[in-house]
Amino acid sequence: MTDNLPARRALIVDDEYLIAFDIESSMRELGFDTCVVASNEKDAIDLAKSNPPDVIVMDVYLNGTRAGIDSNTPHRGTMRR
Repeated sequence: MTDNLPARRALIVDDEYLIAFDIESSMRELGFDTCVVASNEKDAIDLAKSNPPDVIVMDVYLNGTRAGIDSNTPHRGTMRR
């Protein structure tokens, strides 16, 4: 059986690599074809703008700050619809 669904993309933002790669593995099991990992808010914003994801999974506290919350607001306009 062949699915004609478009590839689903996920952006994972976490400053702890083991957690990020565990989330990536889970997202692939859920059927996401492309998973991109960023470890900071600047990279996340750049990646979201250059290749809009279908979903963003973001750590609330990046490097001990609320950067995950603060940087998530601009992503609302960059996600695929």
